[in-house]
Amino acid sequence: MLFTEKVLHTPETPATIIDADYRAEYGVIVAERRNRRRSFYHSREKLTLSLSISFSKVRWMNADTIVLADTRPKNADDKNVHIVSLTDGVQDSFHGGSCIQDIVVTRDGIWISYFDEGVFGEGVSTGGGVLFSLKGDVLYSFNHHNHKEIIIDDCYAVCSGDDDDIWLFPYHSFPLVRFSYKNKETAVFPVSEKLHGASAIAVRESQAFFHGAYDHKQSILGTSLHGASEIKNVADYGMTNGYVRGLAPECGGAAFIRISKHVSLLHLA
Repeated sequence: MLFTEKVLHTPETPATIIDADYRAEYGVIVAERRNRRRSFYHSREKLTLSLSISFSKVRWMNADTIVLADTRPKNADDKNVHIVSLTDGVQDSFHGGSCIQDIVVTRDGIWISYFDEGVFGEGVSTGGGVLFSLKGDVLYSFNHHNHKEIIIDDCYAVCSGDDDDIWLFPYHSFPLVRFSYKNKETAVFPVSEKLHGASAIAVRESQAFFHGAYDHKQSILGTSLHGASEIKNVADYGMTNGYVRGLAPECGGAAFIRISKHVSLLHLA
């Protein structure tokens, strides 16, 4: 089996795709930049949303609400994470740390991961992976609350799983980590060195998929999460380039979203 691609969005005129997100129940949301002007598209329909805030990440929260984030705020206390209604604009904002790597929204709140500059800097980003309430309160911080069970120097990849679990693939030893905030339970899966350095992960039941490993930058690799011997076995599921990010299991069977000149979904055929 290989991953197949389904194109969701193609800019009508030359434009830079800032970011995009997909949920099966909401469709695709895309932020574009064209001639210094930014536009939003929801399932190919251009929105009238006009914003003056800076951002480089967009994520779905619910059918009418998205999260926008500026990954590198200018000042240490700038409000750089924004809750935005597609019809009424910015509803709330808070400081979500600096050097943001990725964002995952679950029913528990807003998970934000950070790369090494933030982890070894100051403030909330030193937590490596942090769960915020919708008001910006810190609910959980890996490097501060996980009792050194997992230490994050740089969170290379993160995605959501079943029951709002969060999956992480942190540098430098690269364990695959599943964490349940609701149950405060952590499970650690050692994986093959072939998967080290992956910049995107997606988990489907007992199968984990990785994209962008150190020695396989364009490959999608997969491994079973059953037994220790099976975890060492790695299968190749095809190649793709561009920016790739793992999606939640409920995303209509899609495992990754891919952003290049288009926005597309990668499905396991």
